[in-house]
Amino acid sequence: MPTNEERATFAKKALIGYLEAKQIKIEISIEDYEISDLICDLLHLGDILNFHSRDLLDRAIMHYEEETKNRLTSHNYPSNPIT
Repeated sequence: MPTNEERATFAKKALIGYLEAKQIKIEISIEDYEISDLICDLLHLGDILNFHSRDLLDRAIMHYEEETKNRLTSHNYPSNPIT
């Protein structure tokens, strides 16, 4: 089972691919609105695939809470470099 740091790395790679597909150049760091935009566009994809956006969000939050329940603080991850 992957660690949360590994999961974050998977997500970061997906986000970078998404931003590249939108032809958005990242020079220093990933911004929070870019993550929100990806989540939003994933919900649009869910609509096309006939998934309910609230169900997707609820499930994602449930998974996140389960995977982070033993974390002592909310800032255990390294800073926000691109590489």
